[in-house]
Amino acid sequence: MLLGLGVDLLSLPRLQALIARRTAHRLAERICSPRELAAFASLPAKHPEPSTLKAQQLRFLASRWAAKEAAYKALPWPTGWGWKNLDLSYSVRGKPTLSLLPPQGRDAEAIARRRARKGDPQDGLDPARIELMLSLSHDGDMIVAAVVGQQLGE
Repeated sequence: MLLGLGVDLLSLPRLQALIARRTAHRLAERICSPRELAAFASLPAKHPEPSTLKAQQLRFLASRWAAKEAAYKALPWPTGWGWKNLDLSYSVRGKPTLSLLPPQGRDAEAIARRRARKGDPQDGLDPARIELMLSLSHDGDMIVAAVVGQQLGE
């Protein structure tokens, strides 16, 4: 069953301004899944030249920002889920893949408490049954992401 289509267009100068106010690392901590955060932390080893590192950090964060914004527009988000519940990776051939991660530990407990208070025991979004199809494109100072979300098995 088709859940939705989301598209996001991001201006790299806009993201650069945000990074200038927060730092790239703080922004990464806010939007990245644990695996993405580890990949972000490894960028300095791969790109020791400061100007190259800044460009790679910007591209890394921009791809995730645009992909996750597009996913939010494509899916009916349950209470308590956030950017860290989406994980962007690339196949060996360079194809981007977006995965939906269930909340863990304290996040899962907090979501269960909020649902109980709101009388919403079932949000209907089972990460194991959601497929996200992602397309990303960069051109100049712009990046565009499109996400199609579908629920499998019905």
